[in-house]
Amino acid sequence: MRSKMRSKWINKIFEGVVALIFLVGFTSIPAISQVVPVGKTEEQASQLVFWYDAAFNAFDFRVPFIQVTNAGNVGVDIHVQIFASDASVTCREFDFDDFLTPNDTHIYELFNIIKNSDGSFVPIDITNTKGFVVITPINNKFDRDAISFQHLFGNSSIFDINQVFEYGLNAQGRDAVNLTTGNVAPDGTVLNGVASGYVLIQPDVLKFNFAGITGPDPIPNFADIVSIAFLDNYDGPFGGYAAEPADATLTPFIFDTDENQVSCDDVAQDCFFDYGLNEDIGAANPLVNGGAVLCPGTFGIEGWVKMAVTLGSEDTNELGLAGFQIFQFGGADWMHVE
Repeated sequence: MRSKMRSKWINKIFEGVVALIFLVGFTSIPAISQVVPVGKTEEQASQLVFWYDAAFNAFDFRVPFIQVTNAGNVGVDIHVQIFASDASVTCREFDFDDFLTPNDTHIYELFNIIKNSDGSFVPIDITNTKGFVVITPINNKFDRDAISFQHLFGNSSIFDINQVFEYGLNAQGRDAVNLTTGNVAPDGTVLNGVASGYVLIQPDVLKFNFAGITGPDPIPNFADIVSIAFLDNYDGPFGGYAAEPADATLTPFIFDTDENQVSCDDVAQDCFFDYGLNEDIGAANPLVNGGAVLCPGTFGIEGWVKMAVTLGSEDTNELGLAGFQIFQFGGADWMHVE
């Protein structure tokens, strides 16, 4: 009797296991959101993000260049979006399409944009603006659907003619991935934001350090504290993929070399800003934010900053960079993240 009862229980357990296996095998697995704290600056990717500054006024004359390289063995169409900001408008968009042949590289001088495909002039005027550029590989210039094409890399250069220095910065890249497995999508895969799409760049905290120069005579110390936020629209208003403005809130804390911490007011990030740092390291160029600084009322030329990031949307991409100018020397880098 016990033997028969044991057999019945074993059969029940076996049936349950089989049913579970059957259910799992035929139940759709939800997509996994692919989130990274920062993009790629030293590897090839399927989308590139650049910073630019095209100030041309009595205070500054900055000439921006964007270089993009196709290291692949096939050609690719690209969609170039420029988000331009000044004192009155934030992230006004200009765009155009171009084509990169295999192993091709092209430099866009943003004051005088010439297409790589045919040498034609692009009638876009970004004089006296700052902002960012998004370059996306597309299936063709008619559909403009974003595709996986893991062969792009690039950099930007901003030459300050008046102050005689240069900001050089690698582009920040984004991978195109299968949103279920997280694996890089095969070249040519059309990205729809459901089965496949770009990884989301979403740091919890942005960090950078700073060090200026003091002396018996005033020595200028200036900063470009830059924040960029945008969304992915895989079915844009004109068809195909489009990056679109987004927003976030940054909560800064500034530390000096004695580990003293000062909290600063929250900063609303409406797609793009470019601030100075504090009362000692002012805005390198007041073009967009009128000379505003990240931490007003604070002082010091040596220390570091961390900023907690609150995204305006769960789909927002957030990037930060810091550039510093000391007399006739300058440099910029993407912020550290966690």
